[in-house]
Amino acid sequence: MKKIVVLFILFISLFAFTACKIDINESHLYVNGPDEVQLSEEFEVEVDASEDYKITALDDTFKVDGNKITALKEGKGKLLFETSDNNVEIEINVVYTYPTDEIKAEYVYLGIVNYGSVKNTDLDNFQYRFSSNGEMSTYSLKKVGNYELHNQLEEGKIYHLEIEGSAITSLEKLDNLIPFEKIKKSSCIEGIIENIDKYQITINSKSYFLLENTKQYKINKAAGGATLTSDEVKVGDNVVITLTEKGYCQNIYKEKATKQLELVVNPTPGERTLTNFFKTAFSAVGHALYVYGGNWDFQDVGSSNYARSIGVSDSWVEFFYEQDEYYNYKNTSAATSYYPFGAFNEYYYAGVDCSGYVGWVMYNVLNTENGNEGFVMGSNKMAKTFAETYKLGTYTKDYQATIDGAKTFKVGDIVSCSGHVWICLGACSDGSLVILHSTPSTSKAGIAGGGAQLGAIGNSESCEAFKLADAYNKKYFKDWADRYPTSLKSYSVYLAQGNSNNGKFSWYLNENGVQDPDGLSEKTPAEILKVIFGE
Repeated sequence: MKKIVVLFILFISLFAFTACKIDINESHLYVNGPDEVQLSEEFEVEVDASEDYKITALDDTFKVDGNKITALKEGKGKLLFETSDNNVEIEINVVYTYPTDEIKAEYVYLGIVNYGSVKNTDLDNFQYRFSSNGEMSTYSLKKVGNYELHNQLEEGKIYHLEIEGSAITSLEKLDNLIPFEKIKKSSCIEGIIENIDKYQITINSKSYFLLENTKQYKINKAAGGATLTSDEVKVGDNVVITLTEKGYCQNIYKEKATKQLELVVNPTPGERTLTNFFKTAFSAVGHALYVYGGNWDFQDVGSSNYARSIGVSDSWVEFFYEQDEYYNYKNTSAATSYYPFGAFNEYYYAGVDCSGYVGWVMYNVLNTENGNEGFVMGSNKMAKTFAETYKLGTYTKDYQATIDGAKTFKVGDIVSCSGHVWICLGACSDGSLVILHSTPSTSKAGIAGGGAQLGAIGNSESCEAFKLADAYNKKYFKDWADRYPTSLKSYSVYLAQGNSNNGKFSWYLNENGVQDPDGLSEKTPAEILKVIFGE
């Protein structure tokens, strides 16, 4: 006689056992099987047989692999235990009980009430729309410090809120990144659904159990405000799932899939070299769209949290891939435009304008951590301020808006012209300039969108700078090049000094500014690009 314990593996727990017995002389088979088992837990069954036996599933409720039995679905299922002389058929009911955990209310930010008509002069009285559990509510937002709560709002993102009456007094964005700190335990996961049923969802090769009241939504983003609608997700959908404290899936939010950012150059925060200055500038090129007021703070007076953060913002990349060649940075309807007609920056987080881009580059070259003083300011005065206030280099207005004036420009110069600021990578032998900047250039669909990009200043597309910029855009920034042609700007506009503060900043190439260990200041633009991209 031998006694064997069979382990039912897939998801089953024992509630009660029923003894099934056949005993024919010395040849016998005893099976103690449960009446009911719980899907997703394990239980043991006792089998007493006089010889080896075989287990067979008589329907699709169970899967049998040797002595391992897996419950595949809810309902009653039959198993057959057999020896050469005996057989026992048992019926087991498979049930499922959803896990339970504390539920904390989630709120999706939809936007400002009456966006397009409200103005920054009434900023403290704005009303904000949120959707929770499928129902929309409006709240005021308490002013904390320098509008700290306002500067964490992003349309279509999920939050935990603390509310007193009708006023939000505190908020937490349920994302992998909160401004200036990483959440130690991520409260949401984003990815493509690999499998989903009534019990669990699998994302990034990991499964999460659903709650009985887990709901499914679709987040719809658009200029002027987001919406949240009920939805039924499926395999292949890109979703964000929120997690309870025990790690169960509380809700599922479907949204447009975006690409994971893969940098073609890797800058080093706080490394004060000319090479790292350019690597930092290039790290945002091709995946940060032009948003007027982008990287300024919500109240439009200085640097946003993202302008004072290390690395390329996920929000820039997400917004870039949510758009296409028809993205319009400034359509004519204020109620449905990303442009801040109300003189406050609802979409400060989505991209970068010219000064938001240059200010972010400077921050990342001069800092190693988040949250310090930012460098975003009016584009007209950036060159002068970097020289005279921060003492990082020299400032001059002694050049003409001509090809001869361009030949005097140095590698790494920051130039403030009328209403714009840009970075000079270098001057080519024909006097054309390779530049880096964020500007609303026209897409291949004929729409003014643009963003952080590699471009040129010259007289025609046959100039050296344009050929270089065009070649590198197509080689390293394909997603950008598919939407936007390489832009060519004129000397008369980009070297113009229409403002008394306009001019050109040149770095001190020492410990007071940036070092130049790779000798970029003596190289041509073509040679500099090879160094930056490791060619």
